[in-house]
Amino acid sequence: MEIDDYLRTRKSYEKLIKLGGFEYLLSRWEFGVSCIPGDKRFTWDDYSYFIGRRANILDVELHCRIDKILQERILNADTQFRNKTIEVPYIWSNKNTEKDPQKYWFYYRVPPERISDWKIYLEPDGILVIHNPSQTDPD
Repeated sequence: MEIDDYLRTRKSYEKLIKLGGFEYLLSRWEFGVSCIPGDKRFTWDDYSYFIGRRANILDVELHCRIDKILQERILNADTQFRNKTIEVPYIWSNKNTEKDPQKYWFYYRVPPERISDWKIYLEPDGILVIHNPSQTDPD
């Protein structure tokens, strides 16, 4: 299936189409990767939203023919992302850890420079905990 045709079949991609379609999505992924690690203003919420772009790209990859030029751009950005991040057990809630780490590899990586800012730590039982400083702390 052609990318634009696929995007039009998905209601969740209506806004993406208006912004420029897959080219816009890929360019935002490339730009975001170039900005890693970001500064202290780059919050956990920002990062989570950013990672969602890669999930959207994967969705398109799984359902559409991707030409060689786009494949190379994706590979280049992904390589840069891997070089700028480290592997962690999982970046979302632990209820969703059944996602395949080979297929959804980007859900298992964070920039090491932000770990202390986001207060990410691994508990002895292997649960990854993220205290999000962008949210109001009830204490």
